[in-house]
Amino acid sequence: MRLFHRILGMLSGVAFGSLCLSAGEPRLRVVTSLPALYSWASQVGGSQVQVDRLLPVDADPHLFQFRPRDLEVLRRAQVILLNGAGLEDWLKPSLEKQVPGSAKKIVEAATGYPPSELIYSDRPENESGSSGNADLRDGPPNPHLWLDPVFAFHGVTNILRTFQELAPEQGAVFATNASIYLQRLHRLHEDYETFRRPLKSPGMVTVHPAFSYLCRRYRIRLVGVLEETSGSEPGPRHLATLMEQIRVNRISTLFIEPNSSSRLALQLARDMHLTVAELDTLETSHWSPGGYEDGMRDNLRTLARQFHEP
Repeated sequence: MRLFHRILGMLSGVAFGSLCLSAGEPRLRVVTSLPALYSWASQVGGSQVQVDRLLPVDADPHLFQFRPRDLEVLRRAQVILLNGAGLEDWLKPSLEKQVPGSAKKIVEAATGYPPSELIYSDRPENESGSSGNADLRDGPPNPHLWLDPVFAFHGVTNILRTFQELAPEQGAVFATNASIYLQRLHRLHEDYETFRRPLKSPGMVTVHPAFSYLCRRYRIRLVGVLEETSGSEPGPRHLATLMEQIRVNRISTLFIEPNSSSRLALQLARDMHLTVAELDTLETSHWSPGGYEDGMRDNLRTLARQFHEP
């Protein structure tokens, strides 16, 4: 892949900035808002970076309310690593109020990502597998970029630049770590491509609109989502349209999230005689250095079982 090789070629040429760690602090302290970012920062930083999570395990990033100890973690951090694309807009007022901006470097993994590549609607993908709605921009973009392994190349590169800027004396170490990790992410991407290659025209239905980017990347038709808006019950017209799309496209599986308690989703599966399978959005689980790869490979195994097995 040209993008992958171009990024690897850039690693040795990333410019170092003038900021650096103070003599009394041997490691960068980083706070991340998502498990994917935790993994990426841990892999790039290695032993030179202490990575903390902003949210407790299993906290919903859409609904979380700060506690005093969470604000203290923010105050101690030198880097606050966010996803961007609107996901953490709820966080910004607290950052501005509680954490002096001059004392922090706030970095968004999505910085520099082409706006034309963002999906601005939760409506289903079109037959070609492209977003089909990128120019409509009816509301905020879908922020679930991390579920596209190729976007991970972009996010990791932004993290590398930040670490090299703040700790230039460790710049070569960070570049080596990033290079090794990017090669693993490239293998992850290739494994998704291998899964997709023999399939003629796969279509899927999910509860949550999180998988739009993954579907577009691997040319899977996102036929429909149960929730018109994340966390909301669908209206009767939407539900009727979805059921018709399931019939027309001969969908056999409804993909739900782990620990989902949506009675409507389970009722839909029973009524339409659908198999239920779990795909993890990686929003509240897999807080570990290897968690992103583990979670994405778990999802890949789930997809392979549903699409490849008779």
